[in-house]
Amino acid sequence: MAWTEQNLAIAASKRLRMDGESLLTLQSFIPNALNNLARKVANDDYQRRYLMSAPLTTTASVTSDGNFRYYAELSTLISTPQIMLDVLQYGTIFWVPALKTWTTSDVSGNRIYIANHGYQTGMPTLLSTTNALPAPLAINTTYYVVVISENLISFATSLANALAGTVVTLTDTGAGIGTSTPQVEYASQWFGSPTQGLLDASIPYPYPYIWLEGTLLYTNKQNGTFRFNVPYVPSLENLPTALESDLLDSVVQLAITQGFSPITEAEK
Repeated sequence: MAWTEQNLAIAASKRLRMDGESLLTLQSFIPNALNNLARKVANDDYQRRYLMSAPLTTTASVTSDGNFRYYAELSTLISTPQIMLDVLQYGTIFWVPALKTWTTSDVSGNRIYIANHGYQTGMPTLLSTTNALPAPLAINTTYYVVVISENLISFATSLANALAGTVVTLTDTGAGIGTSTPQVEYASQWFGSPTQGLLDASIPYPYPYIWLEGTLLYTNKQNGTFRFNVPYVPSLENLPTALESDLLDSVVQLAITQGFSPITEAEK
C-alpha cells in the first residue's frame, strides 16, 4: 500500500501499541524517518538501487569561481531531488565533457583553436556545422580528438590513429560555425581533499577527480556537466513499494529513540 502520513502513523501506533493521541507526534517523525531510511539504504548494496537518481535528468554544470577553481553547485540537487551530500560516494557521478564550437578563422592547417577545450586525446566526438565542416570532415561521423595543446586540437579517424598522432589532413577551413559534441562520459573519482594532488590525465582516460566543500563539488575539469546516479531521500509520494515496510520500521525505531514506549495493559 502507498503510505500517507495518517495511515503510516496509524500503523506505527499499532506496532507500538500506543493510543490514538500519539498520531500527530508520530507523523512529525516521518521526515527524519525518511532521512534515516535513505542513509540505511545507501549502505545496503541490494536496496541502494531503489533510491538511485537518474543521471540523464539529475545534472549539474561545471563553473568557475574566477580564481582557477572549478566546481558544480549542488544546492539544487539537495532541494529538488533531495540528494544527501554525505551519501554521494555511495553512487556514481559521471563527468560529460562540454561541447565546443569554432569558426573558420580558428582553423589553421590540420589544427583547430578552441580555448581551454578540456578534451583528452582519444575522446570520441561527433561534428556538426551551420554550413560546412573543414574538408574532408563529415557530419554524423565519429572522430577521435588529438590534443595538441590546451587550446589546440586535431581529429583522427580512429582511436588507434589518435593515440599514434595520425590526424586528418584538412584541405580547407570550412564555413560557418563548427561544433564538437563528445560521445562519452567518465565515472568520477573521489578525493578526500585537493591536497592529495591531481593526476589530470592518463591516455586515453581523463580521470576526472572530485572533492566536496560544503555544497560545492570541486573538480580538476574546467568545463562539462556532472550526471548523478546517487542515493536520494524519498518522499511518501515517490517511496518505492519495496521500502514501505522499511519506512514503517524507521518511524517505529525513531519513536523509541525519542523516548516513546508502548503502553502496558495496566496503563490501558
